[in-house]
Amino acid sequence: MSTSRQQTSQNLPTPRRYIRQTVSLPVPRTEAGINVLTLRKLLGINTRDTINAHLKALGYFRYSRYEEKILSWSQVKDVLGLHLWLRLGISQHLGERTHTRKTYIALKDAGLAEQALLLEGIDLEKQFQELKNEYQQRTSTSKF
Repeated sequence: MSTSRQQTSQNLPTPRRYIRQTVSLPVPRTEAGINVLTLRKLLGINTRDTINAHLKALGYFRYSRYEEKILSWSQVKDVLGLHLWLRLGISQHLGERTHTRKTYIALKDAGLAEQALLLEGIDLEKQFQELKNEYQQRTSTSKF
C-alpha cells in the first residue's frame, strides 16, 4: 500500500509557493488626465483620506482597488476648485463655516462655483493652467 501512495504522490504537481512582491509601475502619462496620487502630490494634500473625501463629494470616487484611478482634466479642475474653496474656509474660526464641500457642490450645480471663487479673489482658470503646466513640466523632466 505504501508503494501505491508513493506512485500517486509522484504524479501530483508540487504545490507552488507564492511570493508577495512589490511592483513599481510607472505613472501613466496620458493627455486624458492624471492619476489621483499625482494630483494629490501636486495639490500638496498629505493624506489620501482628504483627496478621497474631495472625490466622493464630487462623485468621482471609484471603489475598486484594482481600477486605475485616472481623472480627466475637467474632473481635475473641479477637484482644484473644491480644494481652493476649502482652503478659503480655513481662516474661519468663529461663526458658521460657509466654505464647505456641501456649499461648493451647491454652487457648482448652480454654475456659480467659478464666480464665487472670483469674488474671493481666486481665478480658477489661471490656477488650473498653472497646475497643468506644473504637471507637464514635472513629467517631461522626471518621473513622479
